[in-house]
Amino acid sequence: FSGSENQYNYPLTAAMMTFFKTSEGVLADKAVRQALVRAVDVKTLIGKLDSPVKALDSPLLPGQVGYDKTVVQQGYDVEAAKRLLDEAGWTLPSTGGVRQKDGQPLSFDLYAENSKANTIISSGLQSAWRAIGVQANVVLQDNADFQTTLSAHTYDALLHGIALGVDPDVYPYWHSSQADARLASRLNFSEYASAAADEALDSGRTRTDDALRAAKYKPFLEAWRDDAPALALYQPPPVSMGFCMQA
Repeated sequence: FSGSENQYNYPLTAAMMTFFKTSEGVLADKAVRQALVRAVDVKTLIGKLDSPVKALDSPLLPGQVGYDKTVVQQGYDVEAAKRLLDEAGWTLPSTGGVRQKDGQPLSFDLYAENSKANTIISSGLQSAWRAIGVQANVVLQDNADFQTTLSAHTYDALLHGIALGVDPDVYPYWHSSQADARLASRLNFSEYASAAADEALDSGRTRTDDALRAAKYKPFLEAWRDDAPALALYQPPPVSMGFCMQA
């Protein structure tokens, strides 16, 4: 047998995000989450990775049904991030450092599985948030411990990748019912609850016409942008597969 090997790249329909637990702690404050999103220059951050990746700005991937380039997460603006925190009552001590409100420091724990890429990204996030007076304590875990953390939702924030599929149904990740502790697998990692998002997700997943689905998803995208339950980061690099073709 003689032949030649051709390489084909298949993009992964997945997304790396930082999920903010919206149900408790300092990240229950929407202004804090909005500030955390605005404080990060995503394109510069992901440019530090060893492999080129595509920046994301939505819970849907560009080109997928429902993606709308006019309804994406708020862009990088450090001064806007600082104003959001100031207006929400999170003030910097005169000596600088970590913001406080009612004696509580603006500090939380960010969990991720231990990998080179996650180390780079989590360190960059930590630095970006420190610049606006927020302390993120990075906790990198081995796979077994991280799976336990995922299952039990024992984190404040989570750097993690999710699979969206070619024909996306993001209901499991953002519908409030999917944060129920009684579920065997709780994929709503942000424990996000929004009546507007729920209604849109319920409606969108029952439609087969792409244009109608997109219209139904728009209120979800608007709620997601405004509530900032997560920071969209990047689409993982394509998987390269070789096929041997007979000569």
